[in-house]
Amino acid sequence: MTNDAVGRELIEDGHTGLLFRSGDVVDLSVKMESLIMRPEWCRQLGQAAQRRSFEIFNEERNISQLLLAYEHLLNPSTRGGRTCP
Repeated sequence: MTNDAVGRELIEDGHTGLLFRSGDVVDLSVKMESLIMRPEWCRQLGQAAQRRSFEIFNEERNISQLLLAYEHLLNPSTRGGRTCP
């Protein structure tokens, strides 16, 4: 994934995937070659990324964040904004 891409919360460079500099073909090719040359490490990165995605994108967390968003919309005082008299 490029180092400026959306979804960076999922990728921890070297632990759940690899980041490369956007537009840098050489950096991308070096990262790809390292994955090809180390298939077990590639599998480990994939498994770690899967675990991380289950932590981030689970039903309970999504519902909690959705409810919080509705709470902020329905109750302006929770946003720190001003209310109308």
